[in-house]
Amino acid sequence: MIKITRLCLLVACVTATALYGTALTQEPAEKETPQEPTEQEPAKQEAAQEPAGEETSQPSAKEALFKDASETFKQAKEKSADIFSPAQYAKAQQDFAKAQELYDEGDRLQDVYQNLASSMKALQSAMTTAELGQVALKDLLIVRKETIDSGLSLEDSKDFQEAEKKFRQAVEKIEKDRDTKGARKPSEQAAEKYRKAVVQALQKTVLSDAKKKLKDSKDAYTKDAYKEAENSLKDLEKYVKAESKKEFSVAELTSIITRGVEAALKPPAAAPDPSKTS
Repeated sequence: MIKITRLCLLVACVTATALYGTALTQEPAEKETPQEPTEQEPAKQEAAQEPAGEETSQPSAKEALFKDASETFKQAKEKSADIFSPAQYAKAQQDFAKAQELYDEGDRLQDVYQNLASSMKALQSAMTTAELGQVALKDLLIVRKETIDSGLSLEDSKDFQEAEKKFRQAVEKIEKDRDTKGARKPSEQAAEKYRKAVVQALQKTVLSDAKKKLKDSKDAYTKDAYKEAENSLKDLEKYVKAESKKEFSVAELTSIITRGVEAALKPPAAAPDPSKTS
């Protein structure tokens, strides 16, 4: 956690450095954009002493002031704080942007410090919530990630949309109330909906498309090979139906069906022509 004391010390040092550079050069600093602050122009006396072709590696006053906060945002993103604590993460972003805006406008530094400190407080709260959510929703997170990473077309799936809604409800229980028990029911409902969405996608898209592709390329198969391919696809349909009645692994089921379809649709190698053999 970034301590306020450390932040204030950093701000004081940066402010002193900026004031000293202003007094030395007597040149007004150019305003910098909130997202990509540019480096301050070094004093002409110092620039003359530097060898040609070399660049200064010293950060600007703004970069130094916001450096720790920017790094903390990266850490929060890695912990999925934006997912598990969207409200606090959004507040952290808003206060951080306001601090940058005030800095660029040259307004009271005290307001810059207050917004920056408020941003970091909200961000720390978001990361704490994310750590709790990672544990409380561990099983759901696996199902959700495997569903999203499955490569299945789920954009129009009502079950997938409902699963996402239940997931957000579970997250909200944890973020607002720290209620892990209250998050259990929507979490279980979300996992069920994710699995249902996967089953329907496999049945109505993957296997349905496979049967159509087999029919369209019937001439590439012998009579026996075509019948065998048909039976293989039927067996895959039965397997999906059986798995849908239990808490299956999304990644495992998707892999089995995908590989099964690929094997079923592979035409047999043509028999060698006796007239061309010696």
